[in-house]
Amino acid sequence: MEEQQKIGAYIMIGLMVLLFGFAIVQAFQIGVLEDSISGAGGAVAAASPQPAAPARSAPQQQPAMVGGC
Repeated sequence: MEEQQKIGAYIMIGLMVLLFGFAIVQAFQIGVLEDSISGAGGAVAAASPQPAAPARSAPQQQPAMVGGC
């Protein structure tokens, strides 16, 4: 019984170390991504402008009662 508890503890420690390693790698990747975005100077947004959406007009006739019984 004691041996099973030790194995369970080692597994939990191993999983925590693995998750901590993933977190470190992702933090590094986010830092690199932020540097590449700030280094572009907004050229990414200027390279592909999005067309403006047409303005929607309000309907001419509004319903007299909304909801209710």
